[in-house]
Amino acid sequence: MSANAYHAQCPPPFTPVIPAVPHSWTLPAEDVSAGKARRRVAAALPQLVPWRQRRPDLGEGLALVASELVTNAVRYGRQPGGEDGVVEMTLWRADGYLWLAVADAGDGKVPVGSCPRPERGDGRGLLLVDAVCDVRVVLPRAVAGKSVVAGFWLHRVAA
Repeated sequence: MSANAYHAQCPPPFTPVIPAVPHSWTLPAEDVSAGKARRRVAAALPQLVPWRQRRPDLGEGLALVASELVTNAVRYGRQPGGEDGVVEMTLWRADGYLWLAVADAGDGKVPVGSCPRPERGDGRGLLLVDAVCDVRVVLPRAVAGKSVVAGFWLHRVAA
């Protein structure tokens, strides 16, 4: 098996590094920011991945993941006792992946998917993210908070 064939079958054995000049946005930590996030990644996607190189599910999947991660950052990513802040969103292409990072200034705890309860309308966000993206990692930030990074393998063949 060639190195390229092996790489195509395996998730990356590394932590993604955000390049110096990615697509980057600062959004207010407000509910309306999820919609803004969807529109911003949709507008940036053609610059990063030409149509001919794009897997069919990439646009919708990226928009969904952006919306869910920004929603989580707005809901759970505030510093304890802190005011509404901002959510930072970064989109870049590297190492055969399209990466999306959403950063907040919260307590830095690693988010875990919860068991959704039918009587509540929440608890499904990270389950959706994990179902749509190929890789998800959480990185601590130097000052406060965390970045949740989702990776979309660009060369995956649709089933």
